[in-house]
Amino acid sequence: MSVGRILKPYGLKGDVKFKPFYPEFMLPEDLPVGFKSLADREEADNPRETGRLLTVRSVKSYNQAWVFRFEGFDSPEAVSRLTNLDLWIDRDDFPPLPEGKYLDADLIGCLVDDEKGVELGKITAVIHTGANDIWEVTPAVVPTDDTENTTEGTDAPKRVEEVLIPVLDHVVLSVDIDNERITVTLPEGLLD
Repeated sequence: MSVGRILKPYGLKGDVKFKPFYPEFMLPEDLPVGFKSLADREEADNPRETGRLLTVRSVKSYNQAWVFRFEGFDSPEAVSRLTNLDLWIDRDDFPPLPEGKYLDADLIGCLVDDEKGVELGKITAVIHTGANDIWEVTPAVVPTDDTENTTEGTDAPKRVEEVLIPVLDHVVLSVDIDNERITVTLPEGLLD
């Protein structure tokens, strides 16, 4: 599972800044981590299983990011080729999260309904932004006007390729990971 993204070199000894997707989880030293480039993110394989591994040698916290040093990288020039790589760990290496926090891997595949019970689709990606996460939901069937979720006549729902749902307290009503079901209230105008 992806745990964050390498940002850029930091200092003169081969350290690198890292933006964690789960700030409450600190990667331990000596943990082998897999990596993928932004172009490879859609690959189905786990990078740890393909031999694309880095070993974390030191970890320290820095503001909203972390600073890592990886084995075999001892200069800014050497570590600069790691910029924008996503780091992956085995799910078993990840500790339990606090109440209300979820792993991307747990969310992807969950069905999303609106507060009226209309199925919008499944979460296919979690986008991490500076302010809040965004769930990419596809495919979504959205009723037009006051119709229910129907496919008959001219009141058939319109098909939407993807819906980007902001993960905010007033939008996400419930998350049931065990049953892979999420209920949201869509912000006005989101589907227009």
